[in-house]
Amino acid sequence: DALLFTSLHDSSGNVVLEAMAHGLPVICLKAGGPAMMVDSACGFAVDPSGLHADGVIHEVGVALSLLSTDPARWQALRAESLARAKAASWAAAASKTYALLHGSTPSLRARRPEGPA
Repeated sequence: DALLFTSLHDSSGNVVLEAMAHGLPVICLKAGGPAMMVDSACGFAVDPSGLHADGVIHEVGVALSLLSTDPARWQALRAESLARAKAASWAAAASKTYALLHGSTPSLRARRPEGPA
């Protein structure tokens, strides 16, 4: 029903993206790569700074409780997780790159050299 990911040192957050691709809301710590992907629209990013371990555990518990007692919220988080994962897919990245390389962005078009690529 959700991904609980409490790593303090994960730089990429690939496991978070994989979970989101399966429609799982994410509960993570606001640290490293996962913190850049998760916000209140798709899950919970618990800020561990200034908290002792018991405080972090409490905040994660609050997030789990909110998620498990509000089906409408769970469904909204699930939908946003799926949308974000789709936007971060390889197909989406290739489309964005193609658009940049083929002149749909004026700032890049102006810097592109003349002649064949």
